[in-house]
Amino acid sequence: MCIGAAYDCRFDCKTDNPSVRYSISTYRTHIKGEKGYEVHHRETDVQVVLSGHEAVDGDLPVRCCARPGYFMVFFPGEAHEPGLTSDIQDSVKKAVFKITTGV
Repeated sequence: MCIGAAYDCRFDCKTDNPSVRYSISTYRTHIKGEKGYEVHHRETDVQVVLSGHEAVDGDLPVRCCARPGYFMVFFPGEAHEPGLTSDIQDSVKKAVFKITTGV
């Protein structure tokens, strides 16, 4: 099922572990500030770019460039703005694993 205006397509999936879920999304990168930062209070994000590339800003000392073969981890409370255009706008396919932690 494709959902969300921010995505060309996004599939939300569950696992056998109720504390772990994931989504597979495809979207076009955007300019900084267009969507804003996100922060999770009880979830750790593990983001894996499967194709394309994007820049990511947030509670980081530098802007990161995410591309296939690498992953990013954002712990609860760490603000991040993924999906940013780095050099040119790109189509990105990404898996995001959300791991629920204690309060």
